[in-house]
Amino acid sequence: MKTIIYTVALLFAVTLPLLAQDEITLVTGETITGEIQILMPDEYYEEISFDSGDDKQRYRAHQFTTFTADGKEYRTVKFAEKYRIMEVVKDGYLSLLKFRSDESYSFNADFLHKMDGEGSEVPSFLFKKSMSNFLGDCDPIRRDIDAGNYRRRDLEQLIDDYNSCMADQTDYRITEQKKEVAREKSSTLIEEIEGLSNQASAAEDEELVNMLNDVLDKVKGGEQVPNYLKNALTDHVTGDHALKDAVEAMIARL
Repeated sequence: MKTIIYTVALLFAVTLPLLAQDEITLVTGETITGEIQILMPDEYYEEISFDSGDDKQRYRAHQFTTFTADGKEYRTVKFAEKYRIMEVVKDGYLSLLKFRSDESYSFNADFLHKMDGEGSEVPSFLFKKSMSNFLGDCDPIRRDIDAGNYRRRDLEQLIDDYNSCMADQTDYRITEQKKEVAREKSSTLIEEIEGLSNQASAAEDEELVNMLNDVLDKVKGGEQVPNYLKNALTDHVTGDHALKDAVEAMIARL
């Protein structure tokens, strides 16, 4: 029994440090694990100490993209001509980060960072003007900021509302793009049907002209072309009909 308890305790002691390991992703895309210590910032650069167990070395902020240490997430952001280590407080399209100002060791200043790479320090003064400019790509948010509906203490709520606004705008753009694709497809199909109708008319095939005109009315009205009409067209152009291939290709796109 004592042997079993000792074995379990030993396994737990070995496993716990592995689970607690920090992780860093280098700019090369390589991810490595070990023990990370954030070092005091220099005027021109920031760096960490990384101990893999077999080797100990330093990485400057421009050499990695993200890392986790002591359960917290950090990322590299270039700000004010310097690659800085920033702590992730709130993640999203617009993220709230904290950085070290004036070469302080503690992460004591707020920074907003958009997914497209644009960033802005959150000022203590002129908050309204700064945020209105930075978040002006969402009109409702900009109007609310200008109206004084957000103050410095409402920063996290502002981030949530801005991210919701951008998600809505993204959904709207996707919907409009789908509509535009559908309109282009419909326009191309209409031109194709009209061309077939003109060819059928030139060949004095009035029955085919009438069926194609029925299809044209359905497509222009945004309606589904019924199967009976598709089948009638297919049956009409059997054999050696001159428009057989063109009509069947058109039917396949309905």
